[in-house]
Amino acid sequence: MLYEHDCDSCLFLGLFDGADIYVCPQTPPRFIARNSSEPPDYVSYRGFRAVLHSVLVGSSESSAIVHAVAHSDYMMERDSPIAVDCDRGIFVDCDAVDLLFLA
Repeated sequence: MLYEHDCDSCLFLGLFDGADIYVCPQTPPRFIARNSSEPPDYVSYRGFRAVLHSVLVGSSESSAIVHAVAHSDYMMERDSPIAVDCDRGIFVDCDAVDLLFLA
């Protein structure tokens, strides 16, 4: 972790592209990219579907979240709902990702 994060409920998923990536186990879970220790310096998405939508419109923070979620130890220890097919792209069951991170 590069930066302070003030929520004890959040699960640190990893560091990617200069941001600390967390998931907060709410309903739906919040996916967070923190860019400094300053309280307001982060982006947050409610549910993984919102993260992917933001990727489509070019958000670098949401791309970092997708990478960190897909490669996190937490995800690797479970049956991952993210499948990568080199010829056809990445397939994601957004609801399944959200369910993995609910408390």
